[in-house]
Amino acid sequence: MRWVTKLVNSQPSPRALFPYAVGEPPRSVFSSEPTACLTSGDQVDMQLLVPWLKNWPGPISLLVRTTTIPLSIAHRRLVHRIEEFRKSNSRSNFQVHLLHVWAHTEQSNNAYLNLARLFAPTRNIVLFPGNVSVVASTDLYREAASWSNQATTPFLLPDPDHPEYSPLAIPFDHGLWCTERFFPYNTRQSDWQECIWQFWLENYGNISTGNMKAVIQELPRPSLSKIEVRGMATFNRLRVEFRAESCELVARQLETTLGHKSLSLNRLRHICS
Repeated sequence: MRWVTKLVNSQPSPRALFPYAVGEPPRSVFSSEPTACLTSGDQVDMQLLVPWLKNWPGPISLLVRTTTIPLSIAHRRLVHRIEEFRKSNSRSNFQVHLLHVWAHTEQSNNAYLNLARLFAPTRNIVLFPGNVSVVASTDLYREAASWSNQATTPFLLPDPDHPEYSPLAIPFDHGLWCTERFFPYNTRQSDWQECIWQFWLENYGNISTGNMKAVIQELPRPSLSKIEVRGMATFNRLRVEFRAESCELVARQLETTLGHKSLSLNRLRHICS
Protein backbone atom coordinates (compact mmCIF):
# COMPACT_ATOMS: atom_id res chain seq x y z
CA MET A 1 0.00 0.00 0.00
CA ARG A 2 2.81 2.41 -0.88
CA TRP A 3 0.34 4.89 -2.37
CA VAL A 4 -1.32 5.26 1.04
CA THR A 5 1.86 6.79 2.47
CA LYS A 6 1.60 9.55 -0.15
CA LEU A 7 -1.92 10.40 1.04
CA VAL A 8 -1.28 10.34 4.79
CA ASN A 9 1.75 11.99 6.36
CA SER A 10 2.11 9.94 9.55
CA GLN A 11 4.70 7.79 11.28
CA PRO A 12 4.68 4.88 11.06
CA SER A 13 2.95 4.67 7.69
CA PRO A 14 -0.67 3.47 7.68
CA ARG A 15 -1.30 -0.22 7.14
CA ALA A 16 -4.16 0.15 4.66
CA LEU A 17 -6.90 2.45 3.43
CA PHE A 18 -10.38 1.34 2.36
CA PRO A 19 -12.27 4.20 0.68
CA TYR A 20 -16.04 3.73 0.71
CA ALA A 21 -15.82 0.72 2.99
CA VAL A 22 -19.46 1.59 3.66
CA GLY A 23 -21.43 3.54 1.05
CA GLU A 24 -21.18 4.05 -2.68
CA PRO A 25 -18.56 6.15 -4.52
CA PRO A 26 -19.84 9.49 -5.88
CA ARG A 27 -21.26 9.91 -9.35
CA SER A 28 -19.25 11.63 -12.04
CA VAL A 29 -21.19 14.90 -11.71
CA PHE A 30 -20.79 16.55 -8.29
CA SER A 31 -23.71 18.44 -6.77
CA SER A 32 -23.26 21.72 -4.90
CA GLU A 33 -24.75 20.32 -1.67
CA PRO A 34 -22.25 20.65 1.23
CA THR A 35 -20.65 17.45 2.51
CA ALA A 36 -19.78 17.20 6.20
CA CYS A 37 -16.28 15.74 6.66
CA LEU A 38 -15.73 14.01 10.02
CA THR A 39 -13.17 11.76 11.68
CA SER A 40 -13.47 9.21 14.46
CA GLY A 41 -11.84 6.21 16.07
CA ASP A 42 -13.30 2.72 15.65
CA GLN A 43 -14.58 2.59 19.25
CA VAL A 44 -17.10 5.35 18.67
CA ASP A 45 -20.66 4.76 19.83
CA MET A 46 -22.64 4.80 16.58
CA GLN A 47 -25.58 6.35 18.39
CA LEU A 48 -23.54 9.56 18.63
CA LEU A 49 -24.04 9.86 14.88
CA VAL A 50 -27.83 9.78 15.08
CA PRO A 51 -28.07 13.57 15.80
CA TRP A 52 -25.74 14.15 12.84
CA LEU A 53 -28.06 12.27 10.50
CA LYS A 54 -30.99 14.28 11.86
CA ASN A 55 -29.38 17.73 11.70
CA TRP A 56 -27.31 17.29 8.53
CA PRO A 57 -29.47 16.05 5.62
CA GLY A 58 -26.60 16.47 3.18
CA PRO A 59 -23.84 13.92 2.49
CA ILE A 60 -21.47 12.86 5.28
CA SER A 61 -17.93 11.61 4.64
CA LEU A 62 -16.59 9.92 7.78
CA LEU A 63 -12.96 8.75 8.08
CA VAL A 64 -12.67 6.04 10.72
CA ARG A 65 -9.19 5.13 11.92
CA THR A 66 -8.81 1.62 13.27
CA THR A 67 -6.02 -0.51 14.71
CA THR A 68 -7.64 -3.74 13.51
CA ILE A 69 -5.76 -5.91 11.01
CA PRO A 70 -6.89 -5.22 7.42
CA LEU A 71 -9.48 -7.75 6.19
CA SER A 72 -9.38 -9.58 9.52
CA ILE A 73 -12.47 -10.78 11.38
CA ALA A 74 -12.32 -7.63 13.52
CA HIS A 75 -12.22 -5.54 10.35
CA ARG A 76 -15.28 -7.30 8.94
CA ARG A 77 -17.16 -6.90 12.20
CA LEU A 78 -16.45 -3.18 12.20
CA VAL A 79 -17.70 -2.83 8.62
CA HIS A 80 -20.80 -4.86 9.45
CA ARG A 81 -21.55 -2.71 12.51
CA ILE A 82 -21.35 0.48 10.44
CA GLU A 83 -23.38 -1.01 7.58
CA GLU A 84 -26.15 -2.04 9.95
CA PHE A 85 -26.24 1.46 11.42
CA ARG A 86 -26.42 2.99 7.94
CA LYS A 87 -29.26 0.69 6.87
CA SER A 88 -31.24 1.21 10.06
CA ASN A 89 -31.15 4.96 9.51
CA SER A 90 -31.85 4.76 5.76
CA ARG A 91 -29.06 7.12 4.72
CA SER A 92 -27.64 6.48 1.27
CA ASN A 93 -25.45 9.61 1.41
CA PHE A 94 -23.54 8.45 4.51
CA GLN A 95 -20.11 7.19 3.46
CA VAL A 96 -17.41 5.71 5.67
CA HIS A 97 -13.74 5.17 4.85
CA LEU A 98 -11.44 2.99 6.96
CA LEU A 99 -7.81 3.87 7.63
CA HIS A 100 -5.87 1.08 9.30
CA VAL A 101 -3.10 2.47 11.53
CA TRP A 102 -0.68 0.98 14.04
CA ALA A 103 -1.49 1.21 17.73
CA HIS A 104 1.47 3.53 18.35
CA THR A 105 0.79 5.84 15.37
CA GLU A 106 0.95 9.54 16.23
CA GLN A 107 -2.51 11.04 15.76
CA SER A 108 -2.95 13.77 13.14
CA ASN A 109 -6.53 14.95 12.98
CA ASN A 110 -5.74 17.23 10.03
CA ALA A 111 -4.52 14.26 8.00
CA TYR A 112 -7.74 12.39 8.73
CA LEU A 113 -9.84 15.41 7.78
CA ASN A 114 -7.93 15.68 4.51
CA LEU A 115 -8.81 12.08 3.69
CA ALA A 116 -12.47 12.62 4.52
CA ARG A 117 -12.35 15.64 2.20
CA LEU A 118 -10.61 13.67 -0.56
CA PHE A 119 -13.49 11.20 -0.77
CA ALA A 120 -16.32 13.73 -0.38
CA PRO A 121 -19.05 13.22 -3.04
CA THR A 122 -19.93 16.89 -3.68
CA ARG A 123 -18.09 19.96 -4.88
CA ASN A 124 -18.50 21.85 -1.59
CA ILE A 125 -17.34 20.53 1.76
CA VAL A 126 -17.35 21.49 5.44
CA LEU A 127 -14.50 20.31 7.66
CA PHE A 128 -15.57 19.46 11.22
CA PRO A 129 -12.51 19.14 13.51
CA GLY A 130 -14.29 18.13 16.73
CA ASN A 131 -15.32 14.69 17.94
CA VAL A 132 -18.54 13.31 16.47
CA SER A 133 -20.12 14.18 19.83
CA VAL A 134 -19.78 17.85 18.77
CA VAL A 135 -22.91 17.83 16.60
CA ALA A 136 -23.66 20.42 13.93
CA SER A 137 -26.91 22.30 14.42
CA THR A 138 -29.63 22.56 11.78
CA ASP A 139 -28.90 26.29 11.61
CA LEU A 140 -25.29 25.54 10.76
CA TYR A 141 -26.38 23.24 7.94
CA ARG A 142 -28.68 25.91 6.51
CA GLU A 143 -25.83 28.43 6.63
CA ALA A 144 -23.49 25.99 4.89
CA ALA A 145 -26.12 25.26 2.24
CA SER A 146 -26.61 28.98 1.64
CA TRP A 147 -22.84 29.46 1.27
CA SER A 148 -22.70 26.54 -1.19
CA ASN A 149 -24.96 28.36 -3.65
CA GLN A 150 -22.24 30.94 -4.26
CA ALA A 151 -19.11 29.34 -2.82
CA THR A 152 -15.96 31.14 -3.92
CA THR A 153 -13.79 31.66 -0.83
CA PRO A 154 -13.38 29.70 2.44
CA PHE A 155 -15.95 30.45 5.11
CA LEU A 156 -15.57 29.81 8.83
CA LEU A 157 -19.03 28.81 10.09
CA PRO A 158 -19.99 30.10 13.54
CA ASP A 159 -20.42 27.57 16.33
CA PRO A 160 -21.28 29.49 19.52
CA ASP A 161 -21.27 26.32 21.65
CA HIS A 162 -17.80 25.18 20.52
CA PRO A 163 -16.04 28.20 18.96
CA GLU A 164 -12.65 26.49 19.09
CA TYR A 165 -14.05 23.81 16.75
CA SER A 166 -15.86 26.13 14.34
CA PRO A 167 -15.98 24.24 11.01
CA LEU A 168 -14.52 25.52 7.77
CA ALA A 169 -16.49 25.49 4.51
CA ILE A 170 -14.40 25.34 1.33
CA PRO A 171 -14.88 24.32 -2.31
CA PHE A 172 -13.77 20.73 -2.91
CA ASP A 173 -11.18 21.80 -5.49
CA HIS A 174 -9.65 24.53 -3.31
CA GLY A 175 -5.89 24.35 -3.72
CA LEU A 176 -5.07 24.44 0.00
CA TRP A 177 -5.27 21.48 2.37
CA CYS A 178 -4.91 21.36 6.15
CA THR A 179 -1.29 21.25 7.21
CA GLU A 180 -0.10 17.85 8.43
CA ARG A 181 3.10 19.07 10.07
CA PHE A 182 3.88 17.15 13.24
CA PHE A 183 3.81 19.08 16.49
CA PRO A 184 4.52 17.60 19.94
CA TYR A 185 1.60 17.34 22.36
CA ASN A 186 -0.81 18.08 19.53
CA THR A 187 -4.55 17.83 20.06
CA ARG A 188 -7.60 18.22 17.86
CA GLN A 189 -7.72 21.88 18.84
CA SER A 190 -4.05 22.61 18.20
CA ASP A 191 -4.21 20.81 14.83
CA TRP A 192 -7.25 22.84 13.87
CA GLN A 193 -5.62 26.09 14.94
CA GLU A 194 -2.77 25.43 12.54
CA CYS A 195 -5.15 24.54 9.70
CA ILE A 196 -7.30 27.66 10.15
CA TRP A 197 -4.27 29.92 10.49
CA GLN A 198 -2.87 28.45 7.26
CA PHE A 199 -6.10 29.15 5.34
CA TRP A 200 -6.25 32.59 6.90
CA LEU A 201 -2.72 33.44 5.76
CA GLU A 202 -2.98 31.98 2.26
CA ASN A 203 -6.23 33.88 1.63
CA TYR A 204 -4.81 37.13 3.11
CA GLY A 205 -7.56 37.14 5.72
CA ASN A 206 -10.28 36.92 3.05
CA ILE A 207 -12.42 34.44 4.96
CA SER A 208 -15.11 34.89 7.58
CA THR A 209 -13.38 36.06 10.76
CA GLY A 210 -16.29 36.12 13.19
CA ASN A 211 -14.90 33.23 15.22
CA MET A 212 -11.26 33.52 14.19
CA LYS A 213 -9.89 34.75 17.51
CA ALA A 214 -11.59 31.89 19.37
CA VAL A 215 -10.09 29.34 16.99
CA ILE A 216 -6.48 30.56 16.87
CA GLN A 217 -6.20 31.74 20.46
CA GLU A 218 -3.42 30.49 22.72
CA LEU A 219 -3.74 26.84 23.64
CA PRO A 220 -5.14 26.04 27.09
CA ARG A 221 -2.53 24.60 29.41
CA PRO A 222 -3.38 21.01 30.32
CA SER A 223 -1.95 19.13 33.26
CA LEU A 224 1.57 18.23 32.13
CA SER A 225 4.76 16.92 33.65
CA LYS A 226 7.79 19.22 33.93
CA ILE A 227 9.30 17.69 30.79
CA GLU A 228 6.02 18.13 28.89
CA VAL A 229 5.71 21.73 30.08
CA ARG A 230 9.15 22.49 28.64
CA GLY A 231 8.13 20.73 25.42
CA MET A 232 4.93 22.76 25.19
CA ALA A 233 6.87 25.99 25.76
CA THR A 234 9.23 25.04 22.92
CA PHE A 235 6.25 24.23 20.69
CA ASN A 236 4.62 27.61 21.37
CA ARG A 237 7.86 29.46 20.72
CA LEU A 238 8.45 27.63 17.42
CA ARG A 239 4.87 28.21 16.37
CA VAL A 240 5.15 31.96 16.96
CA GLU A 241 8.45 32.13 15.07
CA PHE A 242 7.07 30.07 12.18
CA ARG A 243 3.98 32.26 11.86
CA ALA A 244 6.01 35.47 11.99
CA GLU A 245 8.41 34.24 9.30
CA SER A 246 5.52 33.02 7.11
CA CYS A 247 3.74 36.37 7.39
CA GLU A 248 6.91 38.25 6.49
CA LEU A 249 7.56 36.02 3.46
CA VAL A 250 4.04 36.37 2.08
CA ALA A 251 4.06 40.14 2.74
CA ARG A 252 7.28 40.55 0.75
CA GLN A 253 5.85 38.56 -2.15
CA LEU A 254 2.67 40.66 -2.19
CA GLU A 255 4.58 43.94 -1.99
CA THR A 256 6.75 42.87 -4.91
CA THR A 257 3.85 41.80 -7.13
CA LEU A 258 1.02 44.18 -6.10
CA GLY A 259 2.73 47.15 -4.49
CA HIS A 260 2.88 48.36 -0.90
CA LYS A 261 -0.65 49.85 -0.94
CA SER A 262 -2.56 46.80 -2.16
CA LEU A 263 -5.71 45.74 -0.33
CA SER A 264 -4.41 42.19 0.13
CA LEU A 265 -1.17 43.42 1.66
CA ASN A 266 -2.99 45.75 4.06
CA ARG A 267 -5.30 42.90 5.12
CA LEU A 268 -2.33 40.61 5.61
CA ARG A 269 -0.55 43.16 7.80
CA HIS A 270 -3.70 43.48 9.89
CA ILE A 271 -4.14 39.74 10.52
CA CYS A 272 -0.44 39.21 11.23
CA SER A 273 -0.15 42.07 13.71
